[in-house]
Amino acid sequence: MLGVPSSELLPELVKAVAVSKPNRDTWLVEELLDSFTPWDEGVEVTRTRFPGVLLVLSRKLDPATISRLSRRVEFSFMARLVPAVVALHVGAKSELLEALERLLKGVTEDLDLITVIRGEGKSVVSESDLRSLITGMNYGLRRGARRVLAVESVDRLFVLAVGVIRSCGLNCRLLVVE
Repeated sequence: MLGVPSSELLPELVKAVAVSKPNRDTWLVEELLDSFTPWDEGVEVTRTRFPGVLLVLSRKLDPATISRLSRRVEFSFMARLVPAVVALHVGAKSELLEALERLLKGVTEDLDLITVIRGEGKSVVSESDLRSLITGMNYGLRRGARRVLAVESVDRLFVLAVGVIRSCGLNCRLLVVE
């Protein structure tokens, strides 16, 4: 299922966003499949219209399991992996705000923010708007905070997660979620 438009994907199948190192997405597809197929033979890794941005799709694995399995591997071709604790198609900023409120409920410490808004997602929210939304919800944002809020978009498909950043190889960052 390579190159499926994000608007046709069911958000509940999206378990992670993986970003490859430059010009290494073909090899990253293989690394991801090798890492997850033993636990779900039906796992798929699909390319998006954005170079190096891949989606991990599964009916069996959940985002926390993807995160845990990724900690066992040293990836050579990946720059970043964000488990899709929340994955949704967003039509309006208010939908994103509601999802953030649900995700952040109970979080009391300051957060660092990793955000990449791509394509049509920019018509919903900018990165600076996102910072304003989060601070407007009375959450502190601080560079270098232990806990990290990651927001990735592939057009209007948004993936959100809160966790801790760990290394997953040379120049590779993994957001570890509980």
